[in-house]
Amino acid sequence: DSELDGAPGEQTASEMISALGLGPIWSTLQYSLDLLMAALPQVVADLKFARKEVSAVSSTLDSIFTTFSSKGPPIFELVAKLYKMVWVAYFILFATLTSGILFYGLWASGFCGGPQAAANVEGEEWYERPQTFRDRCAICCRCCSGCLKGCADSHLCFWSFIIIFQIIVLVLFVVSIVLCLLAGIKAFIVAGCAEVYLLGDPTICTGTLGTVRTFLVSFLESSGIPLADTCDKQTLLTCQLIGSKMKSSAIFTTIGSLVAAVFSFQMIVESAVLHERARWRRVFDEESKRV
Repeated sequence: DSELDGAPGEQTASEMISALGLGPIWSTLQYSLDLLMAALPQVVADLKFARKEVSAVSSTLDSIFTTFSSKGPPIFELVAKLYKMVWVAYFILFATLTSGILFYGLWASGFCGGPQAAANVEGEEWYERPQTFRDRCAICCRCCSGCLKGCADSHLCFWSFIIIFQIIVLVLFVVSIVLCLLAGIKAFIVAGCAEVYLLGDPTICTGTLGTVRTFLVSFLESSGIPLADTCDKQTLLTCQLIGSKMKSSAIFTTIGSLVAAVFSFQMIVESAVLHERARWRRVFDEESKRV
């Protein structure tokens, strides 16, 4: 009896759907529900598997970052100090060489004593035996300087210093190439960071924070900073912050390193000119004393 009673009800519902013209819509809805019922078990299984894997990865990341938070800052500080020391030594070396060439240029031009002919002293009556440690050190320095004065005008000394300076400039040029490569990496980072609009656009950053606050009411409440100013005050616009600095550093590094290499090579040429000037000034001084 119940089956007979249910049949007219089902027939009545079908007739109502047909009468309202919902037959195609009802068929589509029923088909979608069948697909959803077939997919839900697999989706639930995938979610359970993802939850398990995410929990495992989360525990691994927690252990890694816990160790990194304690050991990372000292390592970064040590690397920063070594990096700073290397560049300080690099600039001190080239500042010393440049200052030496400047002094040599002034000396070769006649300042600071200038190149003079060696004094020819006949006899050894002027010699006095050193009595103190200071006198012995002075005698040693005079002997070494005498040897240097004798070989300063030789071609061997000249070309030896030229080759040494060329090696130094070669190192400077290699460093400039490395700096240019680093500038290219910086430009690549800036270009990649520009794609992350959240970290570069204050409007998008503020909108994202507002979206987060819609379901986390206490989000950023303790900071006391208005939501519109949070991105700027909390330095959340990372790409905007590092983008301008990286662009300027890449430009200055590339141009400065190449110009330094070119000018350093020019200093080698100028040092050769100064050497010839000093040698001929000494020759003229000797000839004038003979006359």
